[in-house]
Amino acid sequence: MAQPTAPPPYDDKNPLYPPPPGGYPQPPHYAGGYPQPGGYPAAGGYPQPGMTMPTMPIRFGDDGIGDGSPLQSADWDDRKVRHTFIRKVYAIISLQLLVTVGIIAVFTFVSPVRSFVQRNVAIYYASYAVFLVTYLVLACCQGPR
Repeated sequence: MAQPTAPPPYDDKNPLYPPPPGGYPQPPHYAGGYPQPGGYPAAGGYPQPGMTMPTMPIRFGDDGIGDGSPLQSADWDDRKVRHTFIRKVYAIISLQLLVTVGIIAVFTFVSPVRSFVQRNVAIYYASYAVFLVTYLVLACCQGPR
């Protein structure tokens, strides 16, 4: 079957739906066409609301009444708190990596453990099965997550 070199020409003359004679009429709610000049707001744009919204979260005291200024910055906005949070996250990740490297080192550098795993291949495959089951449970079931 031969492929055409160019798409067929587009004709807006559909014989099933011919346009009405004289074109389509203007809808009744747009009788005048586009809005007349002066219908849009002035060059300054739309008027802004009178009250501005606070940009920082409001922190209230224990009794529900503001303690001091009603627009105090929240604790999580403080730079020291953010740095402490980042330090804790990196400490947790570092600890996880350290434990992982320790476990790998035991199976790699302690010869009795290494030879035991090499002799008993079923333990090696059982570790894969435990991983796969744990992975599927965490991926598929919302409760254990």
